[in-house]
Amino acid sequence: ECLFEQNTPERLKLMGLVLSRLQVTHGGRVAHTEIHRDDYATTGATPQDSEDLINYTRSLAGVEVGLLFMEQPHGGVKVSFRSRRVDVARLAERFGGGGHRLASGAVLQTSLDDARRRILDAVAEALDNY
Repeated sequence: ECLFEQNTPERLKLMGLVLSRLQVTHGGRVAHTEIHRDDYATTGATPQDSEDLINYTRSLAGVEVGLLFMEQPHGGVKVSFRSRRVDVARLAERFGGGGHRLASGAVLQTSLDDARRRILDAVAEALDNY
């Protein structure tokens, strides 16, 4: 019961925005979404409210890699990677990040559009070589 009573209205509003931006690409093998810098002000949520939103990307049937792109308050984009099989730590390392084989992250000092393009290109390459 306690597990289901931990959400706040602000967190649910943020979740709604994030899920509304969900995209499934690469033949259904990749799911990604994003948090924009102003989403916290718009919803009243805090960065802590976004901590497990990455898991929704990987929860989709057939998805091998889930990504969450988060614009940072002072510039740059934090990217969280999750996978069932693909070594996403190697992907994150290519962008100065790291982590575990199936859960990792990186911060890119670039725009959201550029980060998304670069990461999705790297994921496509990794899937082709997998």
